[in-house]
Amino acid sequence: MNERIWRKATRPCRRALARWGVQRQVTRAVEELGELLTALSRFPKRATPEEVADEIADVMIMCRQLSMAFGDELVTQRFTAKLQRLSEDVTTSVKGVEP
Repeated sequence: MNERIWRKATRPCRRALARWGVQRQVTRAVEELGELLTALSRFPKRATPEEVADEIADVMIMCRQLSMAFGDELVTQRFTAKLQRLSEDVTTSVKGVEP
């Protein structure tokens, strides 16, 4: 995601957390993840790329809220570590050895 857009999401996401609380937004995130799962399971026969993109956008908004709720620094650290692992896996796969 574009870093500028991620930053732009901060204020409304902070307000949503303040208004509805972490637990309600966690529940909402689970609902949004379910909707994405459904859209992906229907793709490509019964869901369009636009429908999937809508659900991805909803999940990304909820992920921003969750990151703020659980700690941006912690999430960034874990994201960086997992991205490094993916990079290593891809490099290994390119050399002909599956991870």
